[in-house]
Amino acid sequence: MAEYQMVSVIIPTYNRALLIKESIQSVFNQTHRPIECLIIDDGSTDNTAKVIGNLQTKLATVDFKLIYIKQDNSGAPASRNNGIKNASGEFFQFLDSDDLLYPNKIKDQVSILQNQKQTDGVYGNWHHGLTVCPPPAVNPAKTTVPAPAALTGLFSGATKSMPQCSTAGFQPSDT
Repeated sequence: MAEYQMVSVIIPTYNRALLIKESIQSVFNQTHRPIECLIIDDGSTDNTAKVIGNLQTKLATVDFKLIYIKQDNSGAPASRNNGIKNASGEFFQFLDSDDLLYPNKIKDQVSILQNQKQTDGVYGNWHHGLTVCPPPAVNPAKTTVPAPAALTGLFSGATKSMPQCSTAGFQPSDT
């Protein structure tokens, strides 16, 4: 039987009261447990706090915790860092407050991390509009890429050129 480890989902938000409920619901709908979902409110002036407060009561379970942290407006990177600082999970999942997760995303990615001990990170399928990125010719779940190259592709901001559309792992470079 697999050991279930806490996953911390970190959602930075700013004035997204109308959208964040769906994002949180997609985290709640995950087939993996336990999950803590940290909402880092970057100084919202709308009713984001009220929306989160209502959801905290509605979604509270033994294995799902919704945490609300309000900070002065500092930007999304500072919000993510604040989320990391306050997270208690073994694994992190970042999610923008206007995005959704497929129900098995976290379970599938944690499974890779648990079953491939040499793997330090996992990225996954992304859905753009009505087109799902096609899988590459090789099975990326069995392919390792040095971490610096993987991170360059992940965070370059050039999403159209990102070849990593299927779930895969990467190992740290030996250099």
